[in-house]
Amino acid sequence: MKIPTILALALIITAILLAGGLYYLSQKNQQAEKIKFHPTDIKVVNLSDTSTTIVWETKEPTGGQIAFGENSFSLNRLASDNRNRLRETPRLMHFVSLKGLKSDTKYYYQIKIGDYLYPEEPLDFKTAKSLEDTGSNLKKPVRGTVLDLNLNPIDEAIVFLHLDDGSDIATFTSTGGNFILPLIDLRSKDLSSDYNLSSSKEAVLQIKRAGLISEIQIVLPTEELLPPITIGQNINLKNYQEKPEQIITFDNQQPSSPSSQFDLNSDGKINSLDLSLLREGIEKKSTNLIFDFNSDGKVDDKDAENMSQAIR
Repeated sequence: MKIPTILALALIITAILLAGGLYYLSQKNQQAEKIKFHPTDIKVVNLSDTSTTIVWETKEPTGGQIAFGENSFSLNRLASDNRNRLRETPRLMHFVSLKGLKSDTKYYYQIKIGDYLYPEEPLDFKTAKSLEDTGSNLKKPVRGTVLDLNLNPIDEAIVFLHLDDGSDIATFTSTGGNFILPLIDLRSKDLSSDYNLSSSKEAVLQIKRAGLISEIQIVLPTEELLPPITIGQNINLKNYQEKPEQIITFDNQQPSSPSSQFDLNSDGKINSLDLSLLREGIEKKSTNLIFDFNSDGKVDDKDAENMSQAIR
């Protein structure tokens, strides 16, 4: 065998090995990327006769859509995150609503992130049957505000409502940290009937954002605005009632302790319930002296900062 022939074979073998190595590295990188954006904790919420919402989490911020259809082999419809505006925004918590669905119909779906579809086999859900409108679905929504650990409002937290015998519903907080959780699509667990709120029902609000979770125990129906909720803290609000503003006068006596002035609801604790009453006073431009902690004649954010420091 001639030397050039041996050299040519060596070059060919080297090229094959190099191509194989590059292919292996490419596949490994693709697999790592696929794992990094792999959806977890996938939930179907807000399920009605014509719509539903798919919620999931990712370890890294990413975009994401839902590919769905009536056949598992033809997911020809796409829906994007409700919070997207002109472009897709990378997120950890994803919230995609599917609308214009047929009642009592099975749908298949996959989560589409870039060129990948999760999971490999499509998941499915079935829409509810249509119900006759009896007017019983005129339920008051659940309203509240979510704060971070520094008591600043946070957006894009996901708020879930769980009832033992009811369907799961969810929403997300706005840029001001506020949320409104409509109960119009709240149904029985099997979706066969409208959920009856003629009597009191215990429920749990679960709020999630960036690895932090809060569980808030409440009683439905509730007409009051819930007190501010600090993400990461669990609160029992089953006995919560919004207190009306009271006119209180002082006789120039100092409070029994430096912090007792912040205990607005007189429950022996200084917490988010007291902060809620103060924020309500600020919103109403109250002149009630009980809220004026720095004695400057005004009820404003400076008083809220004083209380926040006491809570910390």
